[in-house]
Amino acid sequence: MSNYQTNQIKIGLVEDHPLFIEGLKNILLLARPVEVSFICHNKEELLSSKNACKEIDFLISDLNLNGEICIDEISQIKSVVPNLKIIALSMYQPWEIKLDLEHSIFNAYVLKNSGTKVLLDACKAVLKGNTYFDPNIEKSTAHINPINVLLTSREKEIVTFLKAGKQNKEIADLLFLSEFTIKTHRQNIMRKLEVRNVAELIKKFS
Repeated sequence: MSNYQTNQIKIGLVEDHPLFIEGLKNILLLARPVEVSFICHNKEELLSSKNACKEIDFLISDLNLNGEICIDEISQIKSVVPNLKIIALSMYQPWEIKLDLEHSIFNAYVLKNSGTKVLLDACKAVLKGNTYFDPNIEKSTAHINPINVLLTSREKEIVTFLKAGKQNKEIADLLFLSEFTIKTHRQNIMRKLEVRNVAELIKKFS
C-alpha cells in the first residue's frame, strides 16, 4: 500500500458534479501527487468499475448520484473487491440515510461541508489501515425535523401543499409543472420518508 505522505497514490472517484470533482482533485494534490485512475458519474459506471477498483489505493465516493442513494451499488463493488478501502464523502449525516457507521462498509466518512483538513486526515488514516469518522458528524437526531431529511427544496414545497390538502393537479398548476412531474416527486417523497400515503406523511410531522 502506498504511503500518502511519501508516494503517489491511485484513487477512484465516484461523483456526479464536474466542478466538485475538480475541487476534490485539487484538495488531494495539496498533500501529495495523486493519480485519478477513474471517475464514475452514475450508478452504471460505478457498477462497471469492479476491475478498476482492484488497482487503486482507495475509493472516494459520494453516496448520492443523480438524486439516488448508491450504497447498494458500492456494497456490490465491495463484495467483489473485499480489500477495497472506501471513503464516503457525503452531504448527508449518516443517520439521514440510516447508516450505522460502526457496521458499514466504509473505512471513513467525511461530510462535504467539512474543511480540507478533515478530508486529508481521512485519507491518511485509511491508508494506514485505520477508520476515520468526521468530527462534525452529529450523534443525536432529536432536534431534527424529519421534513428536512433527504428532501430537496422542491420536495419540501410539495410536502407543504400535500399537508394543506392540495391534489396533484392543483400543485402542478401552482408550481407551473406537469402533473406527471408532481406524481414522480410525490413517489420519491413517500419512498424517502417511508410512508404509504398523505395521512401517514402528516402524522410523521405531527
